Amino acid sequence: QKHPLGTECSMILGLDMEQIDDIFVGGVNGANIPFCSDYHIALHNHPSGETFSIGDMKKFADTENMQILTALGNNGKVYAISKTISFDSKKFKTYLNESQNNRKIFKEKTFNQINKEFVSTLTTEEKEELKKSLIQFSEEILKEAELYGVVYNK
Repeated sequence: QKHPLGTECSMILGLDMEQIDDIFVGGVNGANIPFCSDYHIALHNHPSGETFSIGDMKKFADTENMQILTALGNNGKVYAISKTISFDSKKFKTYLNESQNNRKIFKEKTFNQINKEFVSTLTTEEKEELKKSLIQFSEEILKEAELYGVVYNK
């Protein structure tokens, strides 16, 4: 509440729901989720109220001890993904990368490259359409995530 509207924050909880570290305050473009060597739950907010980004899903896959990742929207929406006993990090990351590379806009480019080359040239209406498309893309990926041992709740 003491930060500008749109600021993302994150925190880490142990599996016993006890806070492990201080709240990490990011900016309006996101908040890094700090590394934790213990099994943990990562909480962060999405001021937009939207679901997980590709970056969120990759962080979830890459962080072996992260068991649950949540995103809380400023509109009250809560999203959570968790790893089952059958979670396959390698296959899930391959699936994410293939899904991303199959979209022409992402083909072998980082977010910063896309933003510099493409997004910054869009009108407000076009940016809204792109945002809707990216949300739909994330939702499609999360529907298939169960095949790799990921449970998605919204």
